Amino acid sequence: MGSESDAVTVKRSSNHQRRRPNQTGTPSPHTERIRMKPTALDLFCGGGGTTIGLMQAGFQVTGVDIIQPKNYPGHDFIKKDVRDIPIDFLLGFDYVTASPPCHRHSIATRSQRDFDREKYPCYIEQVREMLRDHPLYSIENVPLAPLRTSLILTGQPFGLKRLWRKRHFENSFIVPQPSLGNRPRNCISVTTSMCSNNHYYRRKKLGLQGRPPLWVCLSIMGYPRWTWKHYPKWTLLNYHEVGNSVPPPYARYIAEHAKAYL
Repeated sequence: MGSESDAVTVKRSSNHQRRRPNQTGTPSPHTERIRMKPTALDLFCGGGGTTIGLMQAGFQVTGVDIIQPKNYPGHDFIKKDVRDIPIDFLLGFDYVTASPPCHRHSIATRSQRDFDREKYPCYIEQVREMLRDHPLYSIENVPLAPLRTSLILTGQPFGLKRLWRKRHFENSFIVPQPSLGNRPRNCISVTTSMCSNNHYYRRKKLGLQGRPPLWVCLSIMGYPRWTWKHYPKWTLLNYHEVGNSVPPPYARYIAEHAKAYL
């Protein structure tokens, strides 16, 4: 981890350009609305699935990742290794969420013939140590990850009828556990390739493209329509980003309960 004196460069997202101050020099109504919003820091933000859920819950969101996504949807973005973020900087946000890389514990990765766990570091302990002094945080990962699980979510409680995608969360605050429902028979396994056998060959037999179209994957994951309505010319995320992301309804559900503590 870096020292607390490390500089953090914040880039304004291209989707949220700064507006010019009005002629009187007083804050504009837009600025006042932004200032009134609670702030959230999305660590390991990827393409922005969690960020969208946080924004839907009413947060002003800053994302952090080592690679900047092409179309990050949040208000600000920091291109930096999460482990180098100063602790004091983290404490400046009302709510912090983190989704460390899950490859070491993912069934999809572990099922590979040449799988070597040493190739995939686990950052969960480091992230937990970073966040231990923050009153409101949430860490997300796959079921086999070494989380202190306090919440499990699937797509069914949010009306995502073709999504199972069980994810575990370690929260520093109480979030009610909804009913998980039953695994749908026609669900799609959302992976980075979107080519899981449980739907790939079924689609081939029907004469369809084996990999579902990107807009279908976004829709199944609960992304708002604006993220894919211009498909195939433009979508907010690519296949890899969608496959690694947290469904926005999951993030929104937890964030709405976090707001109750502010």
